[in-house]
Amino acid sequence: MAQYLRISKQSKSDEKGRYLQIYENNHVQGKGTKSKLVKTLGYEKDIIASGIEDPVAHYRKLCKKQNEKDRKERENKKLEKITNECTEKNVGYFLIRAMLKHLGVEDHINLYNLSRNCQFNHYDMIEALVCSRILSPGPVIKAAEEIIPSLYGKYKLSRDQIYDEYPFIGEEYESIIQIFNHAIKEKYGRKTSKAYFDCTNFYFEIDYEADDKMKGKSKENRHDPIINIALMLDEDQIPIGMKMYPGNKSEKPEMRKMMKDLKSKGDIAGKTIYVADKGLNCAPNIVQILLDKDGYIFSKSVKQTPEDDLKDMMDDSAPFTEVRDENGNILYKYKEFEGDYEYEVTTEEGKKKKVWLPEKRILTYNPSLATKQIAEITRLVEKAAVLSGYQAKKNEYGEASKYVTFRSVNTKSGEIPDDVSVIATLNQENITRDKRLAGYNMLITSEMKMSAQNVYSVYHNLWRIEESFRYMNTFLQSRPVYVSSRESIYGHFLICYLSLLIMKLIEIKEFKNTISDARITEFIRKFRVVLDKKSIINCATLNVVKPIDNALSSLNLTRKYFDEKSVNNLLGFKF
Repeated sequence: MAQYLRISKQSKSDEKGRYLQIYENNHVQGKGTKSKLVKTLGYEKDIIASGIEDPVAHYRKLCKKQNEKDRKERENKKLEKITNECTEKNVGYFLIRAMLKHLGVEDHINLYNLSRNCQFNHYDMIEALVCSRILSPGPVIKAAEEIIPSLYGKYKLSRDQIYDEYPFIGEEYESIIQIFNHAIKEKYGRKTSKAYFDCTNFYFEIDYEADDKMKGKSKENRHDPIINIALMLDEDQIPIGMKMYPGNKSEKPEMRKMMKDLKSKGDIAGKTIYVADKGLNCAPNIVQILLDKDGYIFSKSVKQTPEDDLKDMMDDSAPFTEVRDENGNILYKYKEFEGDYEYEVTTEEGKKKKVWLPEKRILTYNPSLATKQIAEITRLVEKAAVLSGYQAKKNEYGEASKYVTFRSVNTKSGEIPDDVSVIATLNQENITRDKRLAGYNMLITSEMKMSAQNVYSVYHNLWRIEESFRYMNTFLQSRPVYVSSRESIYGHFLICYLSLLIMKLIEIKEFKNTISDARITEFIRKFRVVLDKKSIINCATLNVVKPIDNALSSLNLTRKYFDEKSVNNLLGFKF
């Protein structure tokens, strides 16, 4: 790039003399050198009349001076060093910020500032931690030193302040969830005629138990200490409650505690049908639900149903009703039965008592599920056959042990320790029974007037709560946990819960389920800009931005260049 003085005549008969202009040569890759007009100076005699004695020498000198200046700038640019300030900034978090602002919880959260002598704002801290968790989950040091500083705009939060915040919000996690529940109820309303409930647990790679980190039945079949988490969704599949409890405690009473807590706080009103899988199906839960004048839809293990009852239900004299798709393929088939069924409960005096409750039971058969389950049974049987060939230890069989009968080769007692070699034979009776019952499931409900297909449809919406746990594990990386105290762990899971809540509100309430949470998360993470001295460059790709741009067309998110005002407008976006 170089400037030069061009001397010409406007026409051959031009009597005004020479015409002066400043041009600039620019090299265009693949196209050679192209000239561009920089400035028109005018006729030479007019310039002389204005006081410049030798215009040609004067402007050639100016061009040379400008070219020298440009050369030095190019040289300096080559030698320019990086700084601690990252020039690439995330802007996609404006969606998270907009939803938090839309809920209007800031004033309520900041009431906690009055109870503690803090040098930071609690709402800003929660907002920053939620943004960090969704953008790039990881330990506190990563959030403090990498993720939060990468946001366009500044949160002045130190690592020590973030560490201090986790135990505080952990102690207050139930109150903070209630603040959000109240805000959601005000903004969107809550549909609580049906509520979906499930539990999971998270393991800690430690050898000893401490606080709520206790050894229990791990989802991954590990033997490390775990902590349990119960989650409840409303009818729209928006989280409505979370409860954390020690890993060695049963999940069944936690359902009753959460129901009672949400009802007492007004988060759930009117009759609610609680939907859960067979892990929550127990007499105390059912009786409590009915005493509260609510309802339930639970699954019940077909394998644990007495053989005589199962034989009667599968009797061909009462045919199945088939449900088919538009191509005539069977989706599932069902039979329904109504009657009074026996349950055993414990009275306040601790005595066992049998009660008979009216209930509808629906036996279903799903051919796709049958194929999947038979394949899994075959895999486990093949594994057991291989292990039995070299007298493997009992603990090596894992889940395949249910299809094996064990006999010890080196102990005379009836007990067989897990770590001794055994003689194993395949249990053909169990294999045959499980293959016969593959694809079958039992649904039980208090709602006698609800159709079987409606019960089936409502129950199978439980995949949404499994999806929520999967989102927490996969996208939010709720484990491993990088804090150790009970309150800090609760604070960590509160941030994961709030992150899930915000993402579901954006997906379901604002985007009306037209964009998946995975696509929204991808946009938030990849919608970044690079700060240049002269402009702000959008470095996101079109396929990432386009779905959100279609939903929020007024923002023009596909533009290549932004200025400071337009980025600030994005950060001030309101739903």
